[in-house]
Amino acid sequence: MESEILARTSASRPRALFGTATLGVLAALCFWLALSEPALSLVGRLFVIALAAGALAGAVALFRAGRAELILTREALTDGEGREIFRVSKVVGVDRGVLAVKPSNGFLVRLSEPGGMHWSPGLWWRVGRRVGVGGLTAPSRTKAMAEGLSLLVAERTAQ
Repeated sequence: MESEILARTSASRPRALFGTATLGVLAALCFWLALSEPALSLVGRLFVIALAAGALAGAVALFRAGRAELILTREALTDGEGREIFRVSKVVGVDRGVLAVKPSNGFLVRLSEPGGMHWSPGLWWRVGRRVGVGGLTAPSRTKAMAEGLSLLVAERTAQ
């Protein structure tokens, strides 16, 4: 039986396309610089090509993540493919403050147990006991998700 979906968010299409285009232009400029600048040494040329390849890989990753979504249920926060990001039972707190180290338009979740490191560009990241949600997401949807998660945590601690 499928759980009730409390909140759902995804990357804003214009933001994802703008970020992808920006990284693509950076990659193109780096490739152009590496191939056209005669004063670059071989090591410098290889470094700029590696930088261009990294920007191109980032553009592809951002384009793929731009089509994904996040789904909050009473049990867990998952992505659209069913991969569990964290269980609600392991959430210690939700921080939406201005000074929190969080993605823009997003929130930070503190967990009771550390998880592995993972990053989905523009949607979420996880390092140890902290999960950042947001980035390319619409602020209103991410705020609703954070409030829903905060209510679930408060409901759990009240019991």
